[in-house]
Parts: sequence; C-alpha cells; structure tokens
Amino acid sequence: MSSLKALYLLIATIILLLGGIALFNYQTDPQCFYNCSEVSLKRSSLNIYYKTAQTILAHPEAEQLILGSSRAQTTPPQWVEQVTGLKTINGATEGAEVMTKIIFSNMAKEKTKLKRVIWFADYFELISENTDSRIKNTEALRKYLPDTSAHENPWLRASHWQSLIDHNTFEASLHHVKHKNSVAVNQGPGSELYERCMDPGFKGNESVEGLSREVQMLYQNYVNGPIKSAQSENAWKLFADQVRSLSDNGVEVVVVVIPYNPVFLAKLKAEHAEIYARHEKWIQELIELSKNSKVKIVDAFQGIEGDDGSPKFWNDGVHFTCYGSMRMLEPVLKALK
Repeated sequence: MSSLKALYLLIATIILLLGGIALFNYQTDPQCFYNCSEVSLKRSSLNIYYKTAQTILAHPEAEQLILGSSRAQTTPPQWVEQVTGLKTINGATEGAEVMTKIIFSNMAKEKTKLKRVIWFADYFELISENTDSRIKNTEALRKYLPDTSAHENPWLRASHWQSLIDHNTFEASLHHVKHKNSVAVNQGPGSELYERCMDPGFKGNESVEGLSREVQMLYQNYVNGPIKSAQSENAWKLFADQVRSLSDNGVEVVVVVIPYNPVFLAKLKAEHAEIYARHEKWIQELIELSKNSKVKIVDAFQGIEGDDGSPKFWNDGVHFTCYGSMRMLEPVLKALK
C-alpha cells in the first residue's frame, strides 16, 4: 500500500470514528442538548436544570413553588405544604441565578395550578443576567426564557457541533448509559429530609468543629467569588419585571432574603464593609419594589430567630439546615394564611 493510500485510509478511519462518537453522543444525549424539544418524564438526564423541570412537570396539581439555589434545597416541600395547605414543590437548583428562577416560574405558571411562589433571594443571583449553557443548549428549557433574552438556536454555533465529539460529552454519555436512573418524581429537593428534620432530637449533620471549618471555607469562597461583585442593573430589571408579572397575573410572590451563618455575617460586616453595604442596598431596593407592587418582601438577612449558629441550624457558612429553614419560614408562612 502506498503512503498516500495509507494516509487516505487513516483520514477515513478518523472521520468514521468521530462520526460514530458524534452519533453515540447525539442518541444518548446525557445533558438533553440535542434532541429534547419538550420536557418528558420518560427520559433521564444528567442536566440538573432538566431534572428540576421534570419535577415541575410531574406535579401538575402543584399550587406553590419554592425557587432558590442550593441554599433552598434543605427546605422540605412537604412541611411547607403542611403549614400552608397548598400543594408544594421545591424547584431549587444548585447555583440558580435570576434566569434560572425566571424559567422555572414561567414553566410552573404554564404546567401547574400555581398560586404562590416563594422566592429564596440570593445576592449573587443578580450579579449576572447570563444564562447557563445547560439551559441555552436545551430547547425544552430555552423556550421559557423571558422575551428580552436571546433565543439563539445552539445549532448555529460551531461550539455546539464540536460538543458532539468532545471528550467530556463522550464521558458523560458513557456514564449516563452505565448509570441510567429512572426519573425522580418526588416533590423536589428537601423531600428526603422531612421526617428527619421533624424529629425533636434533630442535631444537624456537622460537629461544632466541622461546622467552624466549613464556615471559614465558605466565607473565603464567597467573598472572593459569588458575592464579590456588584449586581447587574439588567439582572435587577429582569427580576423586578418577573416578580411583578407573576403578581399581576394572580400569582402571590413572596421574596425571602435569606441569611448567612452568624459568624459569616459578622466577618463580612467587619472585613468587607463594601460587600456588606451592597447587600444592604439590595435589600432596600427590594423593600422599595414591594411598596410599588403586590410583591411581598421578607427580610431575614440579619438572622433566624433563636439561631445560635450551631449545627442544628447550619451545614456551613451559607447553607442552613432543614431545621433552620423551617424556623425561618414558619412565621412567614403562618402570616400568609
């Protein structure tokens, strides 16, 4: 065989191999990027946003939606349902920013009997109005973006085609095939915590020493990352427009400004006065928003009543336990009845 023929054969082999990988990734579609025009309960996915959408779809009778980041994931929806009398699902998703919360509230408005949204407000959710690629690349989720957002078809981007042969996509496809799970249809994050956290003897998950380390670690992480920057005016407008729109369309909106661990908050005020001041400005803007709309603002930023900073209340510097969440929300929810 001549060297030229050998080269052609090598090129053809590479093309066939890449084509096979692309086809495998397209058919497996572990993140639901390529052939998910609708949210379905018949397919599993590694995409955390798609999973949250499935939770909403699985409960068309839901009347109340919890929105938030990982900080809201310890809130048992069954307990909220018990206190309010409204069928509740928890749509909290790791790292959720304003666009994510807009998408899930829009979907719930369409797919459920939505009467109330409990919006756990994070300072960092308004730092950027960017949309996570796992949402932008998923047609079933992209359709719920606000009209002001870019609805660009991902297939128009070279990077989307390239992802079909990307090794990360291939590894995800292999993992998805090997660990394919059935679709979870519980009431969302916190569902598994309900019984444990109703136990009067609940003491939390961390030791006192372990919690202290977690607080210090999350403090450094947050002041140098998620809460370091000023908020975006565009993100604020998207948020304000969304909560007003929900409220104007008959959905009660309760925005809860959630706290940090007491040690975290004291250090933030003492060591990063500029970041603390931006939090105070944001809270004041939320209060002003409530004066000119039917949106309710609950300011729990300064802490949870009875909070002693112990593992019973906190998992780390920013994530309260289910017990902490229930103690924070109880007076709020009872006042809404």
